[in-house]
Amino acid sequence: MVLSFRSRTFKITPSRIIKECMNCRTMQLNINLFNDLNAHIIFAVKIYWLAVAIENYYFGIKFFSKKPMHAAGLLWLGIFHTFLFSTMYDKAFSVPQKMRHFKQEIQVVAMKLSDKAKRDEVRRFIRSIPLVGVKVGSFHKLERESTPNYVDYIAEKVSGLLITFG
Repeated sequence: MVLSFRSRTFKITPSRIIKECMNCRTMQLNINLFNDLNAHIIFAVKIYWLAVAIENYYFGIKFFSKKPMHAAGLLWLGIFHTFLFSTMYDKAFSVPQKMRHFKQEIQVVAMKLSDKAKRDEVRRFIRSIPLVGVKVGSFHKLERESTPNYVDYIAEKVSGLLITFG
């Protein structure tokens, strides 16, 4: 059996599918290793950017009538730090989706194998690989909702500071 993908042609063999299964497992283990090494760093950076953005927005709005040029610079820094998080980790949001798609592709291709035992082996192997994502700290994964939640949190805290301290 031959699979044609754009201009490349691949021969579907059980060994090729097992190799792709191992690539999927390797990807999952690499993401786990990345999380173990970087989750707390990502969390610290996120908290730092949150604090800086809130502070810049607050002082930019507070001093806009007294020092408009200085306040405009602070507001620009607030905007910069607000969108820095989503820009910096943009690719990380899609890790679980891409991994799910990769696993589904392997299963679809494996269904074309003539050997039922190999099909079942691939299906069990793929099911055993958990979907993982990039972690922020030890308790939260980056997801598509992370950016709107991040922006909402900043807006909520800035408005709370402005109401409290005028």
